[in-house]
Amino acid sequence: MPPAPPHRIRLRTRAWLARRKQHLAFRLILFCVALRLRWLAWRDPAFRKDLQRRNIMMVWRTHDGRIARWFHFSPNRVRSGSGLRERCDIAVRFQDADYGATTLIQLLDNQRLFFVGMRQGKIRLNGNIKGLLWFRTVSEYLVPGGVQIWRPRARARREDRPRSN
Repeated sequence: MPPAPPHRIRLRTRAWLARRKQHLAFRLILFCVALRLRWLAWRDPAFRKDLQRRNIMMVWRTHDGRIARWFHFSPNRVRSGSGLRERCDIAVRFQDADYGATTLIQLLDNQRLFFVGMRQGKIRLNGNIKGLLWFRTVSEYLVPGGVQIWRPRARARREDRPRSN
């Protein structure tokens, strides 16, 4: 009798694991966006200036509502939490977690990708569109630009330094 084959993961189980991976990626991206927004509200004066006149509740979610995160933008503060909120000014619904994760990752390079998804019906909006347009302008703050914490600052050579007389 031949030896038993090693345990193989069934095809259905592999598909389930792939879906779980995308769910986790979407949740992690939304969580990181929440942390970054809170940090910006605490440390960045330009972002705080944009928050001064805002009181917006925004929900980002999948179509079925299994994965959701809400963001509340108020003067000098950004709060966030997981789950759905009954009262929200803007609701952004993605077709599924896979599409949401890939769109949010690619959104940093191509802002028009969001509107392409809306045209295709894979992203749906409920509520005030002005708040979403404001968030699009604020999304430029999400990627730290020019700040390189992990690299030491290059020293200026003697020729490059200004001479004092």
